[in-house]
Amino acid sequence: MLAQSLPHNARCLPEPLGLSNMAKRKHHHVYIVELSDDVMLDARFMRSNPDFQPGKPCVYVGMTRLDPDVWFDKHNADI
Repeated sequence: MLAQSLPHNARCLPEPLGLSNMAKRKHHHVYIVELSDDVMLDARFMRSNPDFQPGKPCVYVGMTRLDPDVWFDKHNADI
């Protein structure tokens, strides 16, 4: 394999042409948060989700460029 034939300090070598463009490619993370049952007491939630079926899991699906753990910590800190 190619990785076995590289010197131990291969990470310090310049990037081959084209890899720097790939590294700059934008990416995102999709995350799913299970909501508390208390959310069903919120009128705004119920208006926004008229087809919600009690007994089924209540989740929020989102997308972020941040690492999901970082996003969650910031969200909990109201940042």
